[in-house]
Amino acid sequence: MLKGSALMLALCVPEVSSWIICDGDIDPEWIESLNSVLDDNRLLTMPSGERIQFGPNVNFVFETHDLSCASPATISRMGMIFLSDEDTDVSALVKSWLKGQPDECRSNLENWMGDYFHRGLDWVLKQNDLVVETSLVGTVLNGLSHLSGVTERGQFVVSLIRGLGGNLNLKSRQDFAKEVLVWARESPPDPRKPLDTYFDPESGRLCVYTLERPDGLSLEELTHTHTLPVIQTPDMQRGLHCFSHWLSSQHRQPFILVGPEGCGKGMLLRYAFSRLRSTQVAVVHCSAQTSSRHVLQKLSQTCLLLSSNTGRAYRPKHCENLVLYLKDINLPKPDKWGTSNLIAFLQQVHTTLQYSTVHYNTLQFSILQYSTIQSCSTAQLSSHTCTHARTHTLTLALFSSYPDREQLQTIYSAYLQPVLQRSLGSQAAWASTGKTHQLAGSLVQVYEQVKAKFTVDDHSHYLFTPCVLTQWVLSLLRYDLSAGNCNITDSVLEVVAYEAKRLFRDRLVSSKDIHSFDNILSSVIRGDWGSDALDNMTDGFYVTWGASEGGGVMAPGQSLPPHGKSLGRLDFADLRQVIHKGAVLYGRDNRELDLLLFWEVCHFVSRVDRVLSRPGGSLLLAGRSGVGRRTATCLVSHMHGYTLYTPKISRGYSLKHFNNDLKNVMQLAGLDGQQVVLLLEDYQFVHPAFLEMVNSLLSSGQSHINNYTNGIHNV
Repeated sequence: MLKGSALMLALCVPEVSSWIICDGDIDPEWIESLNSVLDDNRLLTMPSGERIQFGPNVNFVFETHDLSCASPATISRMGMIFLSDEDTDVSALVKSWLKGQPDECRSNLENWMGDYFHRGLDWVLKQNDLVVETSLVGTVLNGLSHLSGVTERGQFVVSLIRGLGGNLNLKSRQDFAKEVLVWARESPPDPRKPLDTYFDPESGRLCVYTLERPDGLSLEELTHTHTLPVIQTPDMQRGLHCFSHWLSSQHRQPFILVGPEGCGKGMLLRYAFSRLRSTQVAVVHCSAQTSSRHVLQKLSQTCLLLSSNTGRAYRPKHCENLVLYLKDINLPKPDKWGTSNLIAFLQQVHTTLQYSTVHYNTLQFSILQYSTIQSCSTAQLSSHTCTHARTHTLTLALFSSYPDREQLQTIYSAYLQPVLQRSLGSQAAWASTGKTHQLAGSLVQVYEQVKAKFTVDDHSHYLFTPCVLTQWVLSLLRYDLSAGNCNITDSVLEVVAYEAKRLFRDRLVSSKDIHSFDNILSSVIRGDWGSDALDNMTDGFYVTWGASEGGGVMAPGQSLPPHGKSLGRLDFADLRQVIHKGAVLYGRDNRELDLLLFWEVCHFVSRVDRVLSRPGGSLLLAGRSGVGRRTATCLVSHMHGYTLYTPKISRGYSLKHFNNDLKNVMQLAGLDGQQVVLLLEDYQFVHPAFLEMVNSLLSSGQSHINNYTNGIHNV
């Protein structure tokens, strides 16, 4: 790129002053080669040996936020100007923004800005509790983003809380909302929940978000876990109103949505995208290997490259607008100098709405047709450093948190209703919403107690999010809830408790933790239902071979049911006999298994069977060598008719070989329609990039090779 600029400037007459502006991170990979240009020689030597002489009319300007990787030899060759937040004139920035507002509301906005905006900005800066690190200008722009075109005082107050408070942690945001409402002498409809206040333009008053209960969900709406229906809780409505303004065609701006794992960021964005008119969403699931090249590949799939009088430009193929959604933006791995190629590319696009290619051409994005949405978890935000305050200044920020207990109970009560109705539709006791709401409350109570008791501070995999509740509810579709017990309530509770043990108990490490979980589950079941159903679970296993249908070998090309094969109850003797027959058949086709079938082995096989019999089921089998993890996986895969694939490691096994193995697995599943189990063992991860690729496959179902279909299971 520098060579192209140098050759272009060489054609200019010496009387014309020229400037080469380098905007971005500075690292020794390229800045050291400019040392001879910055001294008296003014000579650029290319790697090919070509030399370009600069005249005295050519000057360089480097704009960066960090000089930690620049050597003293480079810094000593140029002057330096330091611009800090203390030098920023917020009043001038606000005045410039006011000039762009409509005439009919500019006067009121100017008065309200003087009364509340600067006071609110000082409060936020003094509190210093921002979720996303940003600059003073970034905080100001975040606050102004909601105030455009505001005509009513109440609307201004609510918009100010959403703008300046959007990047605050939940506790500080609540305190900020209370302060602003006191300053404005506005009384919120519900003083206990000031954040749930919104302005109703029809009545001209402040109102409070209320739960909009769905009329009744159908079982078809729960078929795909990635497109579950959205329940209109107050938190959901507030979050939607906070960033829907940034998605509108009049005020479209790039923003980042941050929140803890499993708080519903993706579901909220998906619902917001579905309400946009003539808009296509291009989703990029970021991983450690994601770079600008992958973003450009996605754009080439969704856009046309057209020529115009200002150069070549990307335009959406099938609609008017394009939204580029970058999920887990903090995962791309920075280089050894701390620079992320993807972040630098996005920074260039956000700043100039264009980027330059290696052939010195410029490709442009139309500001009315392009916007970027980024999301990441707060854990990723704190553990990665490839993004910085300068990048976040160019994007607005919004923090999303977990729903409270009442809203969780409402959400999963709505999900439970069609699930229970499928098996218990004829049972009068479970036909009312009261029982369903009570069961949802028990599930939420167990989840919250487990989450409080077992944390990532104890073990890194003790991460329990509302996603576990979703799995818990949808997994009940695999059971016949009315079978196996004359008391329907006890039968339901037995299945619920069994699924809870698989989701929570199987992750726990020590016997002490397991005992604590058993006490939590038992106390909730007995306290809410007065039932001793857990006492009858010692000898029962729920496996696919115990179901009345759907437990046999998969036919070639046959897909798994959306939520997995049905599960039925077998006692120890029956399950032992089934596994013995499977081991005999496996020995005929592969190798003989010297397997002693005692209770623990049958229990382990039943847990492997439960996971591998659902679409995309993945297992992390942690334990000592020789406990039978590989044997159980091979046996269950063979009993279901799956294809087992595992990489063959040799001395020269490299990333290229691993890519080829993944490609073979994807072809078996995606093209041949086979159900495939990909078995990866610890000794096979000979390169750190292997684990990064597997993480990408597990989190997004995609890799940089191809799509990863539901027919592939990870073990």
